[in-house]
Amino acid sequence: MDLEGSPDQIRALALVHARLLRFDDRSQVAEAAAAVEAAWGHPLLERARAAPVCHRELPFNLKLEGGRLIEGVIDLAFMEHDRWVVVDFKTDRQAAARYERQLQWYLFAVWRLTARRGIGYLLYI
Repeated sequence: MDLEGSPDQIRALALVHARLLRFDDRSQVAEAAAAVEAAWGHPLLERARAAPVCHRELPFNLKLEGGRLIEGVIDLAFMEHDRWVVVDFKTDRQAAARYERQLQWYLFAVWRLTARRGIGYLLYI
C-alpha cells in the first residue's frame, strides 16, 4: 500500500487479505487494520512521506568477502539529512536480537551500495 494510504484503504486491504486467507473473525481483522493504521501515523512514516527519496520493499544483493552473498528486502528506506533511514516492520518481539542483527546487515548493505551511512529502526506493529 502507498504511504499515503487512507484508513479506509487500510481496512479494505485487511478485509481482502482476510478473504484470501479464509479468515472469518471480523474482530481480529479490525484489530489488525487498527494496528496498521496506527503504524501509518507513526512519526517515522511521516518523515518518510516528507523525504526527497523514499523506497519501499527495496531488494538488494551484496557480495561479501570470500564470495558470500547477502540478499534481502528492506521494508522502508528514505534519505534524510544526507543519510539513509532504514525501517524494518515487525509483528512480534520474540526474536528481537535476530531482528536487530538483520537491521545491522541492512544498514551495512546500504552503506556499501550507496557510500552513505544510515540509522535503523525496528517498528513493531
